[in-house]
Amino acid sequence: MKRHILRTLLFIMPGGCGSAARPVDAAAPAPAASPTAAAVEPSAPAPARDCADEPGMIYIAGGDTVYSEDRKTYHLEAFWLDRTEVTVAAFRKFVEAGYSPPLSATGQRADLACTWNMPQADEMPINCIDWHQAEAYCLWAGKRLPTAQEWGWAARGREAQRKYPWGDAKPSCELAVIDLGQSREEGRTGCGRNRPWPVASKPGDTTPDGVVDMFGNLAERTSTGSTADERSTRIVRGSSFATGNFASSTVDEHGGYSVREAWSDNTGVRCAKDVGPQPPCGATSEH
Repeated sequence: MKRHILRTLLFIMPGGCGSAARPVDAAAPAPAASPTAAAVEPSAPAPARDCADEPGMIYIAGGDTVYSEDRKTYHLEAFWLDRTEVTVAAFRKFVEAGYSPPLSATGQRADLACTWNMPQADEMPINCIDWHQAEAYCLWAGKRLPTAQEWGWAARGREAQRKYPWGDAKPSCELAVIDLGQSREEGRTGCGRNRPWPVASKPGDTTPDGVVDMFGNLAERTSTGSTADERSTRIVRGSSFATGNFASSTVDEHGGYSVREAWSDNTGVRCAKDVGPQPPCGATSEH
C-alpha cells in the first residue's frame, strides 16, 4: 500500500492595501458639485479574517477527562473532529490519487457488508479498511487519527460526560444505527438493513457539539495503542450496526483492540486535526 504523509506549509501573506490620506488645503476653494453626477461613496475594504474554518469538521474545546481505559485524568487541547465518518465518496478521491482501495475490493466476502462496492454508496461510511489505510487517508487529507481520549471526550459531550451522545436514554434504532441482538449471529440487523446506513441518518446520535454517529453505524479507529510499543494493537471506539453486545455500554467504553492489519465491515474512520493559532469562526463548520 502506498502511504504518503503530506506536509502543508501555510504561508500567511500580509493583507490589505490602502492609500495614504492627503491633507486638505484650507486656502483652496472647494470644487463645485456637478448637478448631474451623484456622489459615489468609496467601498469599505473587506475585513481581514481573524478566525479559522475547517469545512466538514467540528471544533471541540479542550479540557480534562478521565480516560475509560485506565481511569487516569488527561488534559486535552482543543481539536477539530470530522462531523461524520469518512464516506465512500471521500475515500474514492484518496484512491484516485493513487492509494490502495479498501481491502475488500479484490474479493468481497458475501457475509460482509463492505460499502466500497455497494451501488449508490457515496454517502455511506467507508469500512473494510485496516488501521494503516485509515491513518494514510487522514494524513493525505491534512488531518490525523484522533486519540482514544479525544474520541471519548467528544462522544460524551465534553464536560457534560453524557452516558451516550444524546443523554441517558437507552440505545434504540430510533436513536442510532445499532444491532440490538446479543451476538453477531443473532442480531446483526443494522436496524433492519444488515449493513451500515448513510452517514447522519439518525439525528438522535448527535453530540452536543454536533458530531454525528459516534455511538452507532461503524466503530472507529484511533491512534492510541494498547501499550507504549508502537507495534501494539490499536484501540477502536464505538458500537456499530453489527455489534449488538456493545449496544448498552457507555459510549466511551464500547469498542476494543484491533491488530493494525485487521479489517472488518463494522469498523471505519473519522479524522481529527490540531487547532492552529487562530480561534474557530464558529461552533460548527459545514461543507
